[in-house]
Amino acid sequence: MSLRLIRHFFAVAGGQILNTISTLLLLPLFLRHWSPFVAGEWVALSGLTTLLSNLDLGVNAAVSNRLLGAHTRKDTAEYLRCQHSAAAFYLCIAFGATLLLALVLWLFPAASYAGVKRSAVPDAPWILWFLALQVVWSMPVGLLGNFYQTIGDPAKTRWINNCKALGVLVITAAALLLNCSMRELALLQLIPLGLIAVGVLWDMQRHYPLFVPRLTQANLGMMRELLKPSLMFALIMAALSLTQQGSVLVVSSFFGGVAVITFYAARQLTNLSAQIVRMIATTAGPDMTILYAAGDLARLRLLNRLVVTSSVTLCVAVVSALWYEGPSVIAVWTHHQISMDLWFFRLLLLYLVLQAPWLANSNVTASINRHQNQTWSYLTSGILGLGCMLLLAPHLGLRAIPIGLIVGEAAASYHFVIRDTCRVIGEPYAPYAARLWLGLIGVFSFALGAGWLVHQVIWGPPVLQWAEVGAATLAASCLAAQFVWISPGERALLHQKLAQVRLRLIGPRVQTV
Repeated sequence: MSLRLIRHFFAVAGGQILNTISTLLLLPLFLRHWSPFVAGEWVALSGLTTLLSNLDLGVNAAVSNRLLGAHTRKDTAEYLRCQHSAAAFYLCIAFGATLLLALVLWLFPAASYAGVKRSAVPDAPWILWFLALQVVWSMPVGLLGNFYQTIGDPAKTRWINNCKALGVLVITAAALLLNCSMRELALLQLIPLGLIAVGVLWDMQRHYPLFVPRLTQANLGMMRELLKPSLMFALIMAALSLTQQGSVLVVSSFFGGVAVITFYAARQLTNLSAQIVRMIATTAGPDMTILYAAGDLARLRLLNRLVVTSSVTLCVAVVSALWYEGPSVIAVWTHHQISMDLWFFRLLLLYLVLQAPWLANSNVTASINRHQNQTWSYLTSGILGLGCMLLLAPHLGLRAIPIGLIVGEAAASYHFVIRDTCRVIGEPYAPYAARLWLGLIGVFSFALGAGWLVHQVIWGPPVLQWAEVGAATLAASCLAAQFVWISPGERALLHQKLAQVRLRLIGPRVQTV
């Protein structure tokens, strides 16, 4: 465990904290200054433009891995060819999409595909275009920001992303307080993107002039070389769009804008547990790339087990607390403007618990560009999940959404993604999977039991009650995880690594006589 990993963890954690603050702050502001219907229309339009992120074709993820490898080998020529080729690709995508979308949005009723009627939102084309510009221009700006990660400083890249998110949060809150329209808000949200691009280019020109992205060494052959792993990442992004944005479009089409904001509130709150999994996996990603490149599979297996164990344990703790306190949180959070079906909410939580083990295990293959099998699992689960939603929505209402997601991932991801990771790192699959899933049942049951006991006796204001239940489920899940997932040898090694990090951070303890 290195100081780079520690710094990266705090940067990722800072981003997750900022994302949580944004979620908790903005929804009440939307509901205070806009009606639930108007807020739901905004969510539906935003979800429609998010689909444009698939134009990335997965190039950013594949290029980042390739550039990190080239920098590690000190192969500057390959680094520049790859970087310049990716820059040319993204500029073509951004300029082309900007012009094409302007034409399409004014000729076709694109907003109606999100369930938004032109009579309800007359300036929907302008709103969609401004929101789309944020998505398509985030691609070249994202390549700029990823530069620091590719030279061994992933924390700086993450803090740049955090600054952009903070800018969007501040501008959105200010626009809502000033009673700006949806069109004005969509335009104002472009400002942080432009500031980040200018700031990163200035810093690179000052400190790393050799690596400022240019088009002089753009190479078509290099792009073809990158397309195979890139397209696999692109399919993963398409699958994520099917599950995330597709579910929003299903809710909008079947149940309308008010149901969209209800679903949005539930998903934002329950996703706190999934963000923990992604936060820990994102932190470990660069180190997984380095360990695999060095051929150190033993340490890679250990790192993967620690990532999976820690992320799933924390995910279970959050889900178990929300199982009992979630409806209360949403009621206070939204000023009682949203009523939530309890079992729809709990099914969403169950979906995230079952997702955590395979999602945490998927990080290894994604970090080393060996994610082909994982891609087909993502895509198949997304298609099956969306199909189940469409079939069940007329009969089960909003409950069809989490049920469809569970069915899709159970059929295509639970087994296949974990098995693929085990093959890559040389981990025996059967004992590993049995220990993982049986342990999940035990840890989740123990944490739910602890949460139920405390839920019966809690006292005080709502925030104190949430803290009491959360502390109980966290303690229970961590205690259970130590016995079912972490062996004595792994615990000893972990304590040794933590001691080494402490020494590097604060130095040896000085004993006084």
